[in-house]
Amino acid sequence: MTLSGEPMRGSRPRCRPSGSRKRAGGVGTWTLSFARRDEVQVFATAAEAGAAFYHAEASDLPLVIHSADNVARTVARTVRIGDTVQKSRPSADRDGDFAAGFREAERRDSAEARDLARRDTLTAEQQQRLVGIVERLAGREAVRELRAGHAEALSHVIGDAAERSRVAEAFLRAEQAQGHDRADAIEAVQREREAARIARALEERRAAERQALQTRARERDEGHEL
Repeated sequence: MTLSGEPMRGSRPRCRPSGSRKRAGGVGTWTLSFARRDEVQVFATAAEAGAAFYHAEASDLPLVIHSADNVARTVARTVRIGDTVQKSRPSADRDGDFAAGFREAERRDSAEARDLARRDTLTAEQQQRLVGIVERLAGREAVRELRAGHAEALSHVIGDAAERSRVAEAFLRAEQAQGHDRADAIEAVQREREAARIARALEERRAAERQALQTRARERDEGHEL
């Protein structure tokens, strides 16, 4: 496949055995194709291909092949886990630039989702944008859990609990605005956030009490206690 998208002429690239540890360098081309739609995208760099694979819909069964020196190798594809089809996570050891492009696109999505979730109001276009980002960022299985009111389903992509809860509620409110009944899920996320707030306050109180006890013990040992 050429950069223009035309088929390569001449000998057909041979497939490198899956067990080979030779790492793809910065030469050749990366071809993204889809089993469920007639489209092919060709990239000159691994980072561009990684970003494109991240943005591809898993349901379209995307596949990325790196071709160089008349050798073709599968870099990324979809995998089936139970009833769910998911995109495989790129290997940083084997395909560092491709993985970096994937992670950078993921990071940008996460940052945009957090930014949208912090806003007091969203336009219909922004709501639709947020829904699409969260679905892509979290994956189908996590989104199913999120729609059941479990903000923890986003923990693998948003580490901070407060940010995670905010994004979860904003996502559910955006879907509610689109005509879906998410009232119970929103209430569940709010309860989860309140429970987390109480637990955090309790832990802070316990930490303060431990600190006070340690301070008094130290003063007693030093003979400063009144």
